[in-house]
Amino acid sequence: MQPNASPRAFLGALTETIDQVVFAYGVDAAQFIYLNPAFETVFGQNRETLDPRALLASVHAEDQEYISEAYQDLLGGKPASRWSFACCCPTARNGGCG
Repeated sequence: MQPNASPRAFLGALTETIDQVVFAYGVDAAQFIYLNPAFETVFGQNRETLDPRALLASVHAEDQEYISEAYQDLLGGKPASRWSFACCCPTARNGGCG
């Protein structure tokens, strides 16, 4: 990364290399605008063919209502805040939740 790179280029390069999921979701379009490569590792799903509704099944049962309510807030025009929730994601050691 060059010292005079734009903040957008810096953030793009950063999110492409970290192991935490970073995403942007377009409420009006009802689709993900951006999913970083960590998404495929964490969720075991292809970023290009993802169905956002199916992704809710990966959210821990105790957090599904919270995510649904936060999404409804977004649809109602309420600004988003930082979301934190648990996911049931397959790993090398387990098959996810359940």
